[in-house]
Amino acid sequence: METYKNQRRDRLGDVIGDYLTDENTTVGEFYVELRAEIQIWIDYHRGFLKKAEEMQTIINGHKPPSEFGLGEK
Repeated sequence: METYKNQRRDRLGDVIGDYLTDENTTVGEFYVELRAEIQIWIDYHRGFLKKAEEMQTIINGHKPPSEFGLGEK
């Protein structure tokens, strides 16, 4: 596990170094791209959160499965 953590840290360092040493990339571009990437991850996981919350609503009996396009079988 420690090896993976070190490898992950090294990859992060490589990315940061790539941005900071690229003469054609500004600090502003680095900032904007970092924020955009974080937003992509938020949006990606938000979709799964919504799905899990819908399943919890059905399991708790607050809405029938038919409201989510599920038929009784």
